[in-house]
Amino acid sequence: MRTAVVFFPPQNGSDALARIASALATGLERAGHQVNVIRADKSNPQSLSSYGYIAVGAESRSFFSGQPGEGVKAYLSSAGMVVGKRSFAFVRPRGLFALKTLQILMQNMESEGMFIRYSKIVSNEAAATATATQLKVE
Repeated sequence: MRTAVVFFPPQNGSDALARIASALATGLERAGHQVNVIRADKSNPQSLSSYGYIAVGAESRSFFSGQPGEGVKAYLSSAGMVVGKRSFAFVRPRGLFALKTLQILMQNMESEGMFIRYSKIVSNEAAATATATQLKVE
């Protein structure tokens, strides 16, 4: 199945979320899916309409914040037809409020009509690869 792994890089310049997104994509490719990794910090959002499954990842803005990175809701609302798309929400733990960040990310996705099948706090690349085997993409 055609799958997108969309991630919202943090403002601090860390590439940990990018590595987690790549590891998730690698695990999904091993399961036989066609995967594209999309860095969502561009001014022109890439259309997600043609994907059958969408994984969306973020991390909190700061150590003491539960808010995901800026632009998540705006990006999803302008990324084409995502209503009814099966999806996976994931966050990288950063600070005290990873669960709150995941909750807000899921609310943003659901407000666009995405159907969240699974959600998880993913701390590293090994956990991301293992999580890819648990996803029910089809």
